[in-house]
Amino acid sequence: MNKFSKRAQCFVDTISNITVPGTGGRKTNGDSTLAETFSDHEGLKASYMAYMQWLKTDRADKDEKRLPGLQYTPKQLFFLNNAIDFCSKLSRKERISVVRYSNFPVDSIRINFQMQNSKEFAEAWNCPVGSFMNPEDKCNVY
Repeated sequence: MNKFSKRAQCFVDTISNITVPGTGGRKTNGDSTLAETFSDHEGLKASYMAYMQWLKTDRADKDEKRLPGLQYTPKQLFFLNNAIDFCSKLSRKERISVVRYSNFPVDSIRINFQMQNSKEFAEAWNCPVGSFMNPEDKCNVY
């Protein structure tokens, strides 16, 4: 198995071990969701890198100011904005259907997996190492 395949296996193994809430103990099929999980992960990483590049070039490495009335930093807002796309409420039947037939993990697992495997997320939100949102071992291909 080459280096890429070994690293991709982390995505498969991790997602496959997550029990989907409200489905009677069913787990996501990491093999069938790998392409989407990988795309989500790398898309988040590329977007964040572009954001950092924008700060460096257009803002001369100066952090953005906080928006008035909001407690969140601009970097935290970056991750919140990404998560908004994955807000959903599914019935038990819909969740089971997603687990059985979809190439996507259910949204809550999909977004948590992205963030849990992002060191930038953990830094922005000050998540302690070893916590739910900042596991010591993260999946990363590149």
